[in-house]
This record gives sequence, structure tokens and C-alpha cells, in this order.
Amino acid sequence: MRLDTQIKLPQIMKDQFTKKLINAIQLAIYILLPAIMFAPPVPPGPGNTSPVTPIDAGLGFLLIAGASYGVKRVMDSRKEKA
Repeated sequence: MRLDTQIKLPQIMKDQFTKKLINAIQLAIYILLPAIMFAPPVPPGPGNTSPVTPIDAGLGFLLIAGASYGVKRVMDSRKEKA
């Protein structure tokens, strides 16, 4: 059973509850996010000399995204000229 079927709440109270819930979730994220971001990195295992986070995958993704955006812009400009 949902809360609205048991007790008829005015729409204003539902909106206020939703806003308070969203604010509480955002506050929890803002408090917990720095704790996760500034945590010390995991030490590499024995014999592992590679960095913990590979850089090449992120750069490859950015290059692919930029190239696809450029192709889209060129295609759109060609459609406008035609």
C-alpha cells in the first residue's frame, strides 16, 4: 500500500517532502564524495609496476568523442548548405 492511498496528503506537502528528500540525498553525496576522492590509492601488488589508473583509456575515449562530435558538426553544416 502506498502512502497516498492510506492518508490523503495535500500536493504541497508531497512537494515539500520530495524537495527535502532530494536535498538530503544531495547533502549526503556532497559530504561523502570528498572522503572517497581523497582516499589514499590502493598500493600495487607485488611485481606490478604499472600505474593504478591507466591514462590511455580515458584519452582514447576523449579522442573518439571529439572526433565523433566533429563529424556530426560537419554533417550538420553540409545539410544546412544543401
